[in-house]
Amino acid sequence: MMAMHYRGWWSCVCLSLASCGGSDYAAALLLDIDGAIATPGGGYVVELRHPDGGALTETSEVYVPYAAGRQQVSLVLERDTAFDDAQRLDVRVYVQALPSRSASPVGLGSVLAALRRGEVTKKSVSLIGTPTGADDFIAASFSTQVDETPGQAITLQWAAGTQAWPGTLHLWAIVPTAAPVWQMQLDDPGTTVVTPTPGVSWWSVDGLRLRVTLESTDSAGPLVRSSGWTLYEGGPAATVAAAELELAPLVSSLLSLLGATRDHAAFARSDALGGNVAGARGHAEHVHNAVAGPDNAPGDAGDAFDLTGNGDVQWASADHTGVGVYTGAGGDYGYVAEIMTRVITLAESVGTSLGQDNAYAELMSCQTQLVSTAGDVKNAALLLVGETSLANADTLLARADALRGDAFDAALVAAHDGRQSALCLRDRIETLGIFALTAP
Repeated sequence: MMAMHYRGWWSCVCLSLASCGGSDYAAALLLDIDGAIATPGGGYVVELRHPDGGALTETSEVYVPYAAGRQQVSLVLERDTAFDDAQRLDVRVYVQALPSRSASPVGLGSVLAALRRGEVTKKSVSLIGTPTGADDFIAASFSTQVDETPGQAITLQWAAGTQAWPGTLHLWAIVPTAAPVWQMQLDDPGTTVVTPTPGVSWWSVDGLRLRVTLESTDSAGPLVRSSGWTLYEGGPAATVAAAELELAPLVSSLLSLLGATRDHAAFARSDALGGNVAGARGHAEHVHNAVAGPDNAPGDAGDAFDLTGNGDVQWASADHTGVGVYTGAGGDYGYVAEIMTRVITLAESVGTSLGQDNAYAELMSCQTQLVSTAGDVKNAALLLVGETSLANADTLLARADALRGDAFDAALVAAHDGRQSALCLRDRIETLGIFALTAP
């Protein structure tokens, strides 16, 4: 490893290149530090890195004392090991301004440079002082279902952090005991969806934190290491992550069940239209049981829901779990009951920051109206079993549409309060999972 010092890798500060050893050098860099931050008694740390910020192992950093006046540094590369067999070496020149040798930086800057064997390269680097005004926050939330993988994506609402920073914003993911991993450049303010490696659930990453850094304008990703300031950072509390991780598959299963329920309602209507009474009644039994849930413990079909009396109870799921509106002696084993038990724990963990208190109230309203609408679906199914008519089948299909919340028929769904749908439940749960990226 070649050290960067005045009589080794680097030499000469604010002097002519000739005084650094004449023409006997591998390459040289004449660096102007623009927007220099006065650091009397301190100076600048200069380091060569790979263009993506990664360490250039052939070098180490050098400390250059502050000098009054123009901040121009002549740096000489005395040996050409870093070039290998090439004539050009692309580097990122990283500069920190320090008020004293052991102090934290008060200015940062970096610039790309192409060093050429036996030549002098002239570059200037602009320093950015400690960021101020980053007292707002970026709201982040986790999706409960993206590409069939619960918790796979993170949505950033970063309109709050849109002031004109002199550079580019980059997002990093951080987990304990590991180096930050670059995710993406945040090109435009607004809503950004971040998706990591396919099949990975962000919620399952213990101790996950997100960081937004301010890099120089020539810092195109992917990056290996940040060469700029941290503007925002934050992550979900472990208890929130654990609760959301449990909720995601439950909500996904509920939506899947309601999709199948809607399909059976459509099949019932088709059979009723074609005069197939047995088929319509069988599909109506599917819908009823999917909404009601089991009348006994999970996995025990029981016999209370053999609505058609043919001895074959129709369930929409293999484990007989339903939405859960059955109020008999067996209790309620449905998805909604399981979801709401975890939601209460989640709400207690989140508290009332970032407006989640309002989201919790809305979620409770969603739950109440969802169960009420599910009861309407169950009753419509009973009505169709008792009197198999097209009008009753239409009623069942309309109620099933509203219960899931998808716009199978836009006019039909618009006629219902959106809080009656399972999608309302999902959306409010996501809101409870919001966390903030704030200024460090």
